[in-house]
Amino acid sequence: MLGVSPITVSRWIGRYRHGGAGVLRTKKSTGRPRKIDCREYAPRLAKIVKHPATKYGFANSLWNSTRLMQVSKRELGVEISKATLWRALKEIGLSYQKPERRAFEGDKAARKKWLEETWPQIRSQASRERAVILFEDEASLSLIPNLGKTWAKIGRTPIVNVTGKRGSVGIISAISVTGKLLFKIPKKNVDSAEFIKFLKQILGEIPRKKIYMILDNSSSHTSKKTKNFVASEPRLRLVPLPSYSPDFNPDEYTWGRLKEVEMKAHTSRSKSDLKRKTLGAMRSIQKKPELVRSFFKRSKLT
Repeated sequence: MLGVSPITVSRWIGRYRHGGAGVLRTKKSTGRPRKIDCREYAPRLAKIVKHPATKYGFANSLWNSTRLMQVSKRELGVEISKATLWRALKEIGLSYQKPERRAFEGDKAARKKWLEETWPQIRSQASRERAVILFEDEASLSLIPNLGKTWAKIGRTPIVNVTGKRGSVGIISAISVTGKLLFKIPKKNVDSAEFIKFLKQILGEIPRKKIYMILDNSSSHTSKKTKNFVASEPRLRLVPLPSYSPDFNPDEYTWGRLKEVEMKAHTSRSKSDLKRKTLGAMRSIQKKPELVRSFFKRSKLT
């Protein structure tokens, strides 16, 4: 039943006879006492991390363990080891994260207005009309892949063989809050003609219902050709995002999943092979509606 040896059972019986059932309860090991009680330094550490590292004389705003150890020694007058520092930061609710990019050119007032006024209006109107809201975006996948990390012997950097050829595959996709993913891999670069083909595909896959498509202000979305097509389709409405606001578009996480998980360290040697593998990867994401829904939870919309 428990998968233990007779010797272990015998030891349990002996402990039970001498001390009763209480001695058999698992006790948490206290470990070696800490040399430094970081609880007294935690509030000041939290205050330091709230500010960019540039305030303390570093070249960029990012914090790492080495920098925090240096500042702790200088500001708090205490030398903290890397392991103790990590434990202390976790105890005060911090974690080591990769920052998001945010363009200097972004208009804060426009972003705030879109999030607090435009987006609620779209949701309300779509609800009344029983319309479908889609977030659309485009990306390209290079023949030269993103490489992740792997375990290897110290001092021997592992090798991943990739092609030295240049080339990429373009992709258009749109996702809904229900977990639906629609995509197209065009034969050429995404221009107005290819974008209109994608719009026609969506109108065919979502019949009868009105569609609100939220997207950025790229030239293929704002061209005269695209505007004329949208004007001829009463079921379709394009809603632009504020400029420099990729964090408002959950479809951005589709590309993160594609490049950093599904197609990480791919070994394609030609565009045709890359296109075939990209098609399989996108279909894999498409079959996981719960994954697509999670993209919305991670965006600034929720």
